[in-house]
Amino acid sequence: MSDVEITIKLPEELVERARAEGVRLDNVTEDVIELLENRIERKAALRRLLDLADQIDRLPNDLKPTPEEIEAEIRAARAERADLDERWSISGDARMR
Repeated sequence: MSDVEITIKLPEELVERARAEGVRLDNVTEDVIELLENRIERKAALRRLLDLADQIDRLPNDLKPTPEEIEAEIRAARAERADLDERWSISGDARMR
């Protein structure tokens, strides 16, 4: 896959504030890539969530999870994510030493 070069127009006031704070603008490519990756992931996650909601909605009533079951699954997923984030944080700290 080839790269695409883009030009970004920034408000002059924003550029002045960035320079005043010592923020370098000459190489923001990695920041833009990270921003785009995050936006893509959020949109994809929303799409998956809406698809899941549609699937649940199509279930017969006796098979649909209760609000409490859904909340328990959400709590479990958040706990798992927090655990993974903690593990990454710890391993990242070890690499930085």
